[in-house]
Amino acid sequence: MRRALIFGSTGHIGRALAGRLAAAGVEIVGSARPGAADAPDPCPGSRPDSCSVPPSALPSALPLDLSDEEAVRNVPLPPADVAFFCAGVTSLKACAADPGASRRVNVQAPILLRRRLATQGTRLVYLSSSSVFDGSRPLRETDEPTCPMTEYGRQKAEAEAALLAPYAPLASGAPGASGGDVLVVRLTKVITPGDLFDQWRKDLLAGKTIRPFSDMPVAPVSLEAAAAVLAELAATGASGIRHVSAPRDISYAEAARRLAERLGVSPDLVRPQTVAESGIALEHAPRCASLGTRGIRGLTSYRLLQDDAETA
Repeated sequence: MRRALIFGSTGHIGRALAGRLAAAGVEIVGSARPGAADAPDPCPGSRPDSCSVPPSALPSALPLDLSDEEAVRNVPLPPADVAFFCAGVTSLKACAADPGASRRVNVQAPILLRRRLATQGTRLVYLSSSSVFDGSRPLRETDEPTCPMTEYGRQKAEAEAALLAPYAPLASGAPGASGGDVLVVRLTKVITPGDLFDQWRKDLLAGKTIRPFSDMPVAPVSLEAAAAVLAELAATGASGIRHVSAPRDISYAEAARRLAERLGVSPDLVRPQTVAESGIALEHAPRCASLGTRGIRGLTSYRLLQDDAETA
């Protein structure tokens, strides 16, 4: 891989991935919404070869508003070996509130871009989510049918199906594609700066009480791990669907207790509550969040994403 195009290059995953690839000598072409502010270093203090992002690695050379269909159809796309679609409307609330707007970014934009990229020989890596499943049981594998219960999950499932399907050429004489030019990577919860886990850390260190859910599952993956696996999978030329997940589910309350223990603060600061007790209305409350990772064995060296026996 000599050059990579990253849609969503100013987001946490996009920046972490750019840092990982740039450290390996890959030229990065970053694409982001015009006027998008740079995110903070997603992995401050980490090794330069693992996740931190040198400023030179993130040229916003391709300003693009993915909600603008005309722009998506006509923006000049530079040649690249691989394009990563890290952008998206990921808020469940935002997707439910305005499905039309979020669908333009989560579904229509990647489909249009995939067709344009295929004509110039660029493979696409599309970041998806465990939300394509209903969360009724753990460790879903890639060959299981999708069964989303949220608008966000439905959009991701729709995009996956369209991207992996063969399609006719956009114009007469242009090549079509078989679906082998696309890799869909479904991720569980990726821990990023400024998210709930980061806020918990700040609150606990300040001696403040936190109220994590005792009946909401999470299978968290570090940002560094997500970036490493994405880079390694892309380098293999893999296609189809792969999963990136922690090896098992834990509750948010258990995650909070582990965090308090690592920080050396009183466990009494962690006061679990149920979703019902919080009064928060959720579009869907899954019982499980983890995904099976058989499909990445032998393709990635990141041990945290292997099965229980290897991580115990």
